[in-house]
Amino acid sequence: MIFKKYPAITINFFLFSILSLFSSCSKSPSVTSEKQDLKNKIITVAKANHIPTLSVLIKWKNDELKFLYQDKYKNIEPVNVYGIGSTTKFLCSLIFLKYVESGKINLEDPITDYIAKDSLPAIPWVNSIKVKHLLNHTSGIPDYTQNPSWINLITN
Repeated sequence: MIFKKYPAITINFFLFSILSLFSSCSKSPSVTSEKQDLKNKIITVAKANHIPTLSVLIKWKNDELKFLYQDKYKNIEPVNVYGIGSTTKFLCSLIFLKYVESGKINLEDPITDYIAKDSLPAIPWVNSIKVKHLLNHTSGIPDYTQNPSWINLITN
């Protein structure tokens, strides 16, 4: 199964599935059975993708659906803080492409049209990086998460 080989795909597919389920609700589910149906759909997707545990909080204007799901793995302890990792890539891309669609951003523009060049002094090729390079991860900008100073800052 592709999801076992590529866990990031599983998470992104799962988030996309939840967003799809949620967007199919035209308004806040006001009836308890509607919330239960949504909860059951989310758990079904989690089970199908072998996701052992998850916390869900979906808020509407005056309501919310909140639950913790844990399947089979009893030694997993719930946590309240999560590393978001790559799970926001598709959301950021969606937002960027909405800006492209509205004409506020052009994929062919250099990033220095949007980010001050002096804020990126360690990147000599900054003038050749375009917005599209950021979206498809081909800018050549080093991975800051591998920088020992950043790791120390986050873990302490």
